[in-house]
Amino acid sequence: MIVLRAVDLQWINDAKDEPEDQCAHANVDFSINKTSFVETKDGVMTVSAAALYLLRTLENDSNANNSVSSGNFTFPCCAFNAWIVQEQYDLLMVGCGSGKSIDVTHGNNY
Repeated sequence: MIVLRAVDLQWINDAKDEPEDQCAHANVDFSINKTSFVETKDGVMTVSAAALYLLRTLENDSNANNSVSSGNFTFPCCAFNAWIVQEQYDLLMVGCGSGKSIDVTHGNNY
């Protein structure tokens, strides 16, 4: 069973409103068959960027050498801004350089 849950959805720094912040933030629980990949104790992540990166893994493998994310973090701590670019993926999200990474490899049986 896959569990993917955003806990305490918020703007950055738990602000009521942050006009400069383009992303949603939350603590995250993500596990597959009771194997935990991201836990709420890992801190607040940028869930809007993580959602985009997870959607990209539906058709693409992702690892440290070939990541679907802008900074090699599937669950980035930050993603301050988003820019449209002419690259493999049309949206670039840049953050602070920390977060949690997971490798995604598609098997032949799916």
